[in-house]
Amino acid sequence: LSDKVLANVAARFESYNDFGERLTGKAAVRYQPSRRVTLRAAVGTGFRAPGLSQVAFSKVVTNVIAGQPVEVGIFPSDHPASAALGAVPLQEETSVNFSAGLAVSPTDNLILTADYFHIRIDDRTLLGATFDDDATLQILADAGFGTIGGVQYFTNGLDTKTQGIDITGNLRVPAGT
Repeated sequence: LSDKVLANVAARFESYNDFGERLTGKAAVRYQPSRRVTLRAAVGTGFRAPGLSQVAFSKVVTNVIAGQPVEVGIFPSDHPASAALGAVPLQEETSVNFSAGLAVSPTDNLILTADYFHIRIDDRTLLGATFDDDATLQILADAGFGTIGGVQYFTNGLDTKTQGIDITGNLRVPAGT
């Protein structure tokens, strides 16, 4: 924009046949009021559709618990056993991030930086706990899955926030003469 101000803008459009469409973007600005001081900031959004293994993975294993064989299943969220326990179809993960920072060069061989960052991710996809208590087993039996001793499925079970400050210093020292 000028000798002292640099700006970047980017956009991305994604279309998934099973998760719809999403427009994400990023904007950044850098301001350098002098040769020794730089201010910067950025904001962006993100999108991640669940992977095929999270949407469709299925297996049943036989575990021996207290000397008894127990069938434990990992099922997609739309499997009837998962649905009987309240599973809902997976959604995409979305994110918003922000960062701002300062870089100072008090001398030609020293650079000091301080940056703040904040990242929020909603609807993170993860493998849930094994549901194997007596109430769960009764629900599964009532749904026609009386031989299954436990169920796991992927779910959008977590929203996360990561934030912090990153401070660095870089001193260049000649190796020798």
